[in-house]
Amino acid sequence: MSRGSPVGHGACLKNMRSQFDSVPRHPFSKLSLLQGKQSMKCFVYIIKCKDGSFYTGITSNIERRIFEHNNRIKSCLQKSKVPVELVYFELFADRIGAAKREKEIKGWSRKKKQGLIDKFTLKL
Repeated sequence: MSRGSPVGHGACLKNMRSQFDSVPRHPFSKLSLLQGKQSMKCFVYIIKCKDGSFYTGITSNIERRIFEHNNRIKSCLQKSKVPVELVYFELFADRIGAAKREKEIKGWSRKKKQGLIDKFTLKL
């Protein structure tokens, strides 16, 4: 039994790309400045889910990733956790550095993550 591509997969990707183009700019002004200069760069981000839990991840495009989470596209979040809100991000020169930081943050307690978020919010 062979496994082929799902029917209409190319059309689905084309529609997703057009949806990303129409995503409004994120309210974090620093983020908008960094988005255009991210070739080979990677973000570590923390989002706050609808149920109050935190999710930490990495991406090369934060705006697209938040859109994906909120629309449950390539996202492991359950329906009960969306919509999500971006509460923290860091920019890294490469994916390896971002992955190390993501692993570090994922090992932290909720209280420690909240402290990081609070400091970040004060700087904005």
